Amino acid sequence: MKKVIVAVPYLKGTGGTETVIKNFAEALNVKQTNEDIKWKLISFGGSNSSAWLNGWDKKIYNFSKSRYLQLVSYATGMPILIASTLKKEKPDFFVATNPIIWSFAYKLKRIFSPNTKIIAWYHYSFKMKNIKTKYLETTDEFWAISMGIKKELISMGVKENKISVVYNPINITKPKKVKRTGRQNRFVYVGRIDYNGQKNVSELIKALNLVEGNWKCDLYGTIDDKTKTKLLKLANKNSQEKNIF
Repeated sequence: MKKVIVAVPYLKGTGGTETVIKNFAEALNVKQTNEDIKWKLISFGGSNSSAWLNGWDKKIYNFSKSRYLQLVSYATGMPILIASTLKKEKPDFFVATNPIIWSFAYKLKRIFSPNTKIIAWYHYSFKMKNIKTKYLETTDEFWAISMGIKKELISMGVKENKISVVYNPINITKPKKVKRTGRQNRFVYVGRIDYNGQKNVSELIKALNLVEGNWKCDLYGTIDDKTKTKLLKLANKNSQEKNIF
């Protein structure tokens, strides 16, 4: 039996990373491989919404919700907790979504669990987040969530044989075919609606400003009034009424 630890930092509980990890757990529980896999989630910091954690083998270390105190906990208490996890669990794989976590685990495994393979499973752009080179050197392997991220890692000096592309899983057990009427092009955006930053919906609006003909775009997701106003101002006269929040 292979033992897998998936380690995460503080998460709000409603984001895309949480959904991916939940789907990952469900995929392992289906046991689609010939090998039995036992996995455990370790949360360093807890979560605002704990519903996504229900029903799994897990260990949650709740830190303060203050950003400053969280950083103090990561620097002081987390190395001890990681060392304890490696010593007790002796996992075959330690998969971490945070650079600080996988870096600590990589250094500590030599003492407490030398046969453990550390895997970096980052859910953002390494370049856009300005991840330091030292974090790219303190892991055994990378799970890249897209070919773009793989190319990004290679351009930053990571050897290709250390990278596996593991696309974010989706539920395909009950797919539904979308009917196409031919009368109107219908676009749909689903996700958190940020003006720029990680989601950068402003780029979508700029692109839709260039679309001609009969179309409509439905945007589903969390949005505040200030962001909505800015996005509608960004839309030109042609597209403003066609973007429905």
